[in-house]
Amino acid sequence: MTAPFPRTVALVGPSTPFGGLVLDALKRDRRVRRIVALDDGEPVRGSKVRFHRADLRDPALVDLLKREQVEAVVHTGNRWPGRPSEEAFDRNVLGTMHLLAICEHAGVRKVVLPSTTLVYGPHFQNPNFLPETRRLRARSRHQYLRDLVDIDRHAQRFARLHPECGVTILRFAPLCGPTIAGPLRTYTALRPAPIFAGFDPMWQMCHEEDAVGAVLHAMGWKGSGAVNVAADGASPILRILRRCGTPVQLYLHPAGAFAARYLSPVKPFPVLDALPFDLDYLRFVCIGDTSRMKDSLGFRPRRDAAACIEALRTAAGERAPAMGRKARAG
Repeated sequence: MTAPFPRTVALVGPSTPFGGLVLDALKRDRRVRRIVALDDGEPVRGSKVRFHRADLRDPALVDLLKREQVEAVVHTGNRWPGRPSEEAFDRNVLGTMHLLAICEHAGVRKVVLPSTTLVYGPHFQNPNFLPETRRLRARSRHQYLRDLVDIDRHAQRFARLHPECGVTILRFAPLCGPTIAGPLRTYTALRPAPIFAGFDPMWQMCHEEDAVGAVLHAMGWKGSGAVNVAADGASPILRILRRCGTPVQLYLHPAGAFAARYLSPVKPFPVLDALPFDLDYLRFVCIGDTSRMKDSLGFRPRRDAAACIEALRTAAGERAPAMGRKARAG
């Protein structure tokens, strides 16, 4: 179910790591004649690039998109600081809401928004594979994940109300690769990484280059709505840690980790503060069903789970131990 590929594309946030990867791919793509780069950071340049310093909350963007005859918009501009802030919520959540309204008024026929499969949330009742119709239940202490849930929900409502905009939400499994410092890469870099006795959940992954490929593929897709994007296969978290050479800290029960994290005045386990996702992701599966990616979007990642783990291992900069070696319990 394909549509004519857009010749003029607006890229929001080319200065972000993922935005830079998408920008490079658009520059190489001969189907794209003009790239309208929208950012409030450093200008980006290129023979096909027209850079505009822009704020997504500025209604003047409607006239800009019309003047540039933008056919598709890719939003990679969300950023989160280390600590929660109202400014980040205003910029990311409200900014995305404003951008969608701007695209409607400007007559944009395709909008692509990156999200994550982590928005489904870890839960003991989760099936092995979560379809896109599953309710988003992530209740996180991390602002980036709370904001992504808000953005995803609003984008779904907008997509139903405005099918002419072709809003596609790509829910990527945790990204792996040399450029994107995603949650799984941050987790495997911990020394040690916390795990729970008796739990070894399966994790999906997606290579950053396949994520870029999915964005370009979605730009020429007639469909809309949410699509899970992940590599074929999944791996137990302990196998991922072994391959990355990551030492582990074993907790006998999640309640002990919770008490150490929130109740102890001494904070004896600072590694829990550095955990880039919530504790339950180390207990319960949160794996997206990729049937819609393959059957409707028509996209198949080139790299499987083993290749993603290798990308994690390479990014860690450490030689992997033998596969038969057990992860060390701290």
